[in-house]
Amino acid sequence: KAELRGFTGSEFDEYESFAVVRDPYSRLVSQFLWRQTVSTHYPNSSIRVFESVGALLEAIPRDIDAHWDEHIKSANQNDANFLIHVRPQHHYVFDDKAICLVDHILRFEQLQTDIAPLLEPRGLSAKTFRNNPIRCLEAYFSQQQLDLVADLYGPDFLHFSYPHL
Repeated sequence: KAELRGFTGSEFDEYESFAVVRDPYSRLVSQFLWRQTVSTHYPNSSIRVFESVGALLEAIPRDIDAHWDEHIKSANQNDANFLIHVRPQHHYVFDDKAICLVDHILRFEQLQTDIAPLLEPRGLSAKTFRNNPIRCLEAYFSQQQLDLVADLYGPDFLHFSYPHL
């Protein structure tokens, strides 16, 4: 919202807003699997692909949370594409004073349930939303990697009440 406000001024404040957040572990595994799928279907794609979730984690700058602006400004197109997909989610939802910038925070894991109260008053249905949960998340991470995710995305776990594995 803060970034959008830069383009629209206070006009954005007049609209009802929401953000969809995702469990950090699931989000990283999904990002890894998505990149694998894209590279399989589009072998000439320039998208950055990783051999494992661990390799993807190693590519995330350890100070991404505190120094996002510096990382994104110095990134080339491929690195920027990667960075925006692993950016801590609280950057999109809270300002630097931890004030929530959206009216509703929805969880990807229960999107159909969470979005229904926003859609139904508008005559829309949430029944088309589908969630394919990633099973056995622990199998993708070593204990050291689980700890790293907890460190990199600490504010996301805190703000969105996701449990640590």
